[in-house]
Amino acid sequence: MKWAVAPLSNIVRIVGGGTPSKANRDFWSGEIPWVSPKDMVSRDIWETQDHISENAVAESATQLVPAGSVLIVARSGILARFVPIGIARVPVTLNQDMKAFLPATEALDNQFLAYFLESRSTELLARFVKRGATVHSLDMNKLQQLKVPIAPLLEQRRIVEILDQADTLRKRRAEADDKAERILPSLFNKMFGDPATNPKSWEIMKLSDLVIELRYGSSTRCSAEPNGLPVLRIPNILRGEVDLSDLKYAELPAQEANRLLLQYGDLLFVRTNGNRDYVGRCAIFDLDMPYLFASYLIRARLQQDRVDPWYVGAYLRTPSGRQAMSSFIRTTAGQSNISLEGLRQIPIPLAPLTTQRLFRTHTEHLYWLRQEREKRGNSLETTFSSLLHRAFSGDLTAKWRETHMKELLAEMEEQAKHLAARGTHSQLENAALQESLF
Repeated sequence: MKWAVAPLSNIVRIVGGGTPSKANRDFWSGEIPWVSPKDMVSRDIWETQDHISENAVAESATQLVPAGSVLIVARSGILARFVPIGIARVPVTLNQDMKAFLPATEALDNQFLAYFLESRSTELLARFVKRGATVHSLDMNKLQQLKVPIAPLLEQRRIVEILDQADTLRKRRAEADDKAERILPSLFNKMFGDPATNPKSWEIMKLSDLVIELRYGSSTRCSAEPNGLPVLRIPNILRGEVDLSDLKYAELPAQEANRLLLQYGDLLFVRTNGNRDYVGRCAIFDLDMPYLFASYLIRARLQQDRVDPWYVGAYLRTPSGRQAMSSFIRTTAGQSNISLEGLRQIPIPLAPLTTQRLFRTHTEHLYWLRQEREKRGNSLETTFSSLLHRAFSGDLTAKWRETHMKELLAEMEEQAKHLAARGTHSQLENAALQESLF
């Protein structure tokens, strides 16, 4: 049995958006969700960061789209890495960087369409994204020609049912990860008290009193070719840990390399970034292999007989620690940075070293648990990707299709009428469709 095929433009109505005037407060005092790329962090869009009024809809370019609309980011820097796709679970409006796809035929299930687009994420990124200096955009004229397979509606819904079950497992894992990430801050407060009030009256020291040295990294040009030593950069500083998923390499003279070699327990700080929130983020180097670090990072080598690196790193990730650090972050020409002198001035509440090391033991166990969760999560993502591929190759529902052939053939006859009415098939495609019915 062959599925029908149609270009996207013939089976959906594409709706754009707009931004109501920020000068009119009434426009931004309503309850209508207004979707922008920053809201596209999950597949199901129930709520948004911004809301607008009915007057804003009436007097601006934005449009209200119904629940079930398939949403896609059409213009954003995020398109350099992936194309966010979601489904509006409530009626929403859109900003000018969003598009909504509304099924224009009864032969198409909106969730089937959303999953299909997700299954083609690599193709969307490679074929339809126009690269800009800082902002990228989807070439909508090209995207409208994307060929969409259209299974019988009963089979579409069966595919959606299977994928929804798998997606539910992904969501539960993500929720568990979010809960787990809140454990460490809670543990810190339980053991040391809230740093904002310092209820245990720990002595306050400057970081300069607790370090052996602070040093900038290497400005030597790095390469993806594995020549020389691996170099840690800003992308490798993630969630308090060193992430090795995107390594670069550099060849340095022996004397300079020796100065920049990392040691177990070194703290690495992001010293400059266009996003102020990234500046001062830190991770603990806990590897035994030789690594260097790049110039946008600062290495703090601590006096470990006085202070534990895991304790300092955890403190600086608390709201109080971030606040203490933010006083020394400077912003110039759109770039934020913290200097060696700024880091030296950061106040650190000095708890007893034995308690710090006990905290470190708990921390290391939590990090191990996170790694185990990530392994299981990666396995789940691999399984889901496989299901997506099988769903739109027809393999996922092959056995199910055999037991429902009579109903499917009847549906395909009705489907052919709907699609022909919209002019979605060439003569060749119609012939192939009719051949598959008999």
